[in-house]
Amino acid sequence: MLSKSFAGITDRRVLGILIIIVLFCVVDFVQRVQPAVDTAALTREAAMLETTPAPVEHTVSPRVRDWLASLNTTATSSPEVATETVQQELLSGGTNIGEKRVRVRAILIANTTQQRVALIETQDRERRDVEFVELRQGETLSGYTISAVQVDGVEFTPNTGGGAVVRVKVFE
Repeated sequence: MLSKSFAGITDRRVLGILIIIVLFCVVDFVQRVQPAVDTAALTREAAMLETTPAPVEHTVSPRVRDWLASLNTTATSSPEVATETVQQELLSGGTNIGEKRVRVRAILIANTTQQRVALIETQDRERRDVEFVELRQGETLSGYTISAVQVDGVEFTPNTGGGAVVRVKVFE
């Protein structure tokens, strides 16, 4: 294969010059890519890795020491604070529907039947559990019936008479 690519070159001087240029390129490449091995630098780095820092005495003012001690005693004296779990935040941008907080995430429309399904993110306002629910028109959620699933939102009608219709738009 190499002989085919150089088949047109018959002069030996040109071949010699090409070989010398290729050798110079290889040497240059190796010198630039391969790191220089400096044994003194390697031993210095190894010595730096093996050293351990000298112990340092930390001086703390008495006011700071007293403040830290008071923090430590409050943390250990009140176990009910330590066992209390941080409550999850309510969904931002949601609407309260019964005991749930609701956000409409998407409206899915079937191509063939044009049936609309609302993908709704619900959160219990007391337990703060979040779940995704697929609901259609006529189904109920937390004491409200879905009266309409539109392209841009969902209308909730309370099951008990006298309540106003709540319209929840798709959350962006």
